[in-house]
Amino acid sequence: MSIIRPYRILLPALSAVALFATTAPALAQEVGGLDVQGRAPTELRIALRGLDTPAVAKAVHVAAGTVCRNAITNRDVGIGEFFECRDASAGKAMARYATIVRSRTVASVNGAIVLSAR
Repeated sequence: MSIIRPYRILLPALSAVALFATTAPALAQEVGGLDVQGRAPTELRIALRGLDTPAVAKAVHVAAGTVCRNAITNRDVGIGEFFECRDASAGKAMARYATIVRSRTVASVNGAIVLSAR
């Protein structure tokens, strides 16, 4: 009694399918204009779990600089507006954090702050 080896049956069948799939002629297609622009993220989320106020302030300051630098890269903000953008973004995020701390709800403290450029 011989053992049937599936690869001896499947391999020639798969080879035939691959041969027919690769020999199909290419059809001419008209492609319209494509405008794809990569954009740097101008919004970041900072998780609050386990962070005290100085750590949050530092994370907010760094994140605000990042989102504003990205906004400049995307040409959403002018180069001369970096410090104004950073300070405004950090100020809004810290105001949100102060609201969360004042509410003292567990769900809020375990949440996150979302920073955006301005």
